[in-house]
Amino acid sequence: MIRVCFIGSCGHSFQAYHYLKTREDIEFCGYARGSEYENLSCPFDKSIKVFEDYSEMLDEINPDLAIV
Repeated sequence: MIRVCFIGSCGHSFQAYHYLKTREDIEFCGYARGSEYENLSCPFDKSIKVFEDYSEMLDEINPDLAIV
C-alpha cells in the first residue's frame, strides 16, 4: 500500500487525486493547507484526515508520497 498525503490544493493536486483514486494500492492519509491563506476544508474525499500544519502531518503519517 502506498500512503499519500496532500499539501495544499493548488496546481495539479486534483488531477493527481482523480488518477490515484482509481488505484487499489493507494491510501490517502492526510491533507493540510499549503499556506496560511488557504481554506482548510479538504477539497478531496471527506474521509481524508485534515491537519492544521503540514509538518505535523508529515511527522504523524510518514507518507510514501506527498503531493504539493
